[in-house]
Amino acid sequence: MAYDALSVLQTLTTKTGSFQGSAVDLKSGTPRRGLKARVVVTSYSSGTAGTNVTFTIDHSDDGSTWNTLSSAVPLTTTTSAQQAVLHIPFETSRRYVRLSVAMSGGASPSVSYFGDIGISRP
Repeated sequence: MAYDALSVLQTLTTKTGSFQGSAVDLKSGTPRRGLKARVVVTSYSSGTAGTNVTFTIDHSDDGSTWNTLSSAVPLTTTTSAQQAVLHIPFETSRRYVRLSVAMSGGASPSVSYFGDIGISRP
């Protein structure tokens, strides 16, 4: 799968709570067969097992009003660090997209990840 180094959704970051990334301007939406977001989770864990971590792709016409477009299968943390690579296919005619992460349950979660955009078919 080819990923564009210039289409970064999120540079490597560590978060301890829900977070909405910066907007990526697609200009006129996705190509006909859509795109795919790759989220590389280098480490995720929490003080107590059971925190649900969900990555979503949000889209917007104006960059200020956002709606969830697509989401990955939630990750459930344990007390020891784990890794994952998630692929989130999406298709939109809206101009902006962003990568968001939501965390719920558990205590003291920590998630390190980065995300980029690639074509949905090789």
